[in-house]
Amino acid sequence: MFVLEGESRPDALLETDTYVICIEGKRTEAVCTTHTTWMRTRSQLVRHMDAAIEAFPGKRVLGMLIVEGDGDATATTPSAHWQTECAAQTESTMLLDSLPHRNAIQREQIARGIVGVTTWQAVCQRFRLPWPPAADLD
Repeated sequence: MFVLEGESRPDALLETDTYVICIEGKRTEAVCTTHTTWMRTRSQLVRHMDAAIEAFPGKRVLGMLIVEGDGDATATTPSAHWQTECAAQTESTMLLDSLPHRNAIQREQIARGIVGVTTWQAVCQRFRLPWPPAADLD
């Protein structure tokens, strides 16, 4: 097996008996990563999901973005910008360019597995964690 891109490293990976959830978190980045050294177009979230399909055969692979909301602890709804960024991950051109080794059915399976975007503030609120959960390290 050849690994041209290096290992895929999602920010969080949750595994159950039947599912694997790949989470790509954004705190300081303003957009999704959509390329690698080896590929001009390669969605980072899609790449994580693609790798998880191989690493966890037989499990349903899901993916999501967690981003910083615009505002304080009450900013639990992703901005229109982040909703657009998330939607772009499932566009047919993004999927075709990111997954040239997959067939149309496999690309659609990955697209259906992208469950959306939420904010770090919503995660903190849901799990009763303080916002911000820790000081940023510079």
